Formats: sequence, structure tokens, C-alpha cells
Amino acid sequence: MEVPLVEFAMVGEKLRELAEDATEAKMTDAFGRSAINRFYYAAFLSGRHALSVMNPKWRSVRHSNLPDHFKGVVLKRIKKTARTQEKSGLLNPSKSSDIQTKANTAASQLSNLMTRAYAARCDADYEPEKPVNREEGVLSLAGVRVSDAQNWPRKAEQYSKVLLRLWNELGL
Repeated sequence: MEVPLVEFAMVGEKLRELAEDATEAKMTDAFGRSAINRFYYAAFLSGRHALSVMNPKWRSVRHSNLPDHFKGVVLKRIKKTARTQEKSGLLNPSKSSDIQTKANTAASQLSNLMTRAYAARCDADYEPEKPVNREEGVLSLAGVRVSDAQNWPRKAEQYSKVLLRLWNELGL
């Protein structure tokens, strides 16, 4: 099955537009919350897809555990394999270090993004007393700009692809 990343992101973009164009605060709120929700799910599906390619059993990782899985299990496996291959002479020290640095950066960035996105999605879904605000034409919910949320799917896909490339490069 192909990941519906593009479709979820497109729905999020349409909802963002509807929120921006709404003249009633309650409609701005409803569409803004829904946009954040769709942007989160597009990012989540990108990350989950990467995990399932690495290991089909990881497809069932819970939303709240996804950031730690990248920063923990995935990163540790990549680093351990790179060090092992360096010791056995399959990788030179420079290449091993480069792989570990790239993995650390991508896993940290993806983990941080998914942590922020998950918190914003929970606010959007479960905290109706936190309104979507419009200040100087910028929509935000609990300090998260809807326009920033729009970038989550693209960034999650970018970081996921780096991790997948390194995973495959190491033969995992």
C-alpha cells in the first residue's frame, strides 16, 4: 500500500485555506484544528512507513512512542551496525562516523518534529478550550502555527528517507 502522505497533506492544505478564509471564529477554529490533525497524520504515516520498511513489526508502534523509537531503537541499530562494520573493516572510520552523524541528526530531528506534532494534534483533538487564534493573519493553536504544521509531512518524509537510506546502505 502506498502511503497517503500527499493526499493527507493536500486535505490539510485545503483545511488551512478554509480556516484562513473563514469569517466566523468557530469555523476558523474547526478548520484550523482539522488542518493540524491532517498535517500530523501525514507526518506520522511517513514515519510509520519508514519503520515498517525497516522492520514490518514496527508498523504497530504507537503514536506516542514513535519519536522514541526513532531516537532509540532505529538510531542505536544504525550506530551499532556502523561501528561493527568499521571494526570488521567493511567501513573506514570516516564513513562510519559520517553515517552515525547523519543518523543521529535525522533521528533527532524526526523525533523532535513528531513530538511537537503529536502534542499539537492532541491539543487540536482533545483540548477544545484552547482556541485557534488569528493574529496578524497567522493562525495558531497553543503556540503552533498552522503554516508551520503544513511543513511537518515534507520534513518527516525527508528525515525518514535519510534514515532509510542509511539503513539500506548498512545492509540492515
